[in-house]
Amino acid sequence: MTPPTLAPALEAAAFAAAGAALGMVYLALLRRATPAAGAAGPMRAAALALGRLTLAGAAFWLAAQRGAGPLLALFAGFLLARRLRMRAALRELDAGPRPPAHRGADPGARDAPQDGKRP
Repeated sequence: MTPPTLAPALEAAAFAAAGAALGMVYLALLRRATPAAGAAGPMRAAALALGRLTLAGAAFWLAAQRGAGPLLALFAGFLLARRLRMRAALRELDAGPRPPAHRGADPGARDAPQDGKRP
């Protein structure tokens, strides 16, 4: 009986990391292209979308050539990156626009009563 090797686990971890990197790149390109698509017109938006889909499709095709395990690991990494990016985007939306910071101002000074007395 031969001892189990770590090769399949290392391969799955490598594909999961590659999937997370692919997901981050894909979503960064999507975020960058969204405002530009409206300003540049529909042809540029279509070209950017085609480029993103080609990149993702090629990566998934290459993983599928290695088998079901690497394909699933790549997809899991891609979904993890999507979840993390969506969570960060929702936090940004919940925070709303931030007022400009004033140098040297006391952070609690806005909430202080006008008569100078603190509660």
